[in-house]
Amino acid sequence: MPQFSLHSDTDFGLIVVFSIVLAIIWIAEFVRLMSAADEAFPGQYVRLAWVAAFLVCWPLAPFAFLYWRRGQARTRVVHQKPKTRIPRQSSAPPDAPVE
Repeated sequence: MPQFSLHSDTDFGLIVVFSIVLAIIWIAEFVRLMSAADEAFPGQYVRLAWVAAFLVCWPLAPFAFLYWRRGQARTRVVHQKPKTRIPRQSSAPPDAPVE
């Protein structure tokens, strides 16, 4: 059975690396949250709820926010109206031969 202890340099190094990676992800997602436009959030207090989630559930909130953002982006793409192309009008008269 493997033994885990904080006395080993390898275990401590892994914890430090994991903590640094988590901190970088947390900061990046929090910056995205705060820099997003108000129109990106469906309700009046959604940003405030996300800030509370980031502070209370700090290890999980960045990943939940990332998942939520991707879902919002997918929803926007599905609900967008398709772009229609307007056919180009020819300046030649309708009887003119096509070149």
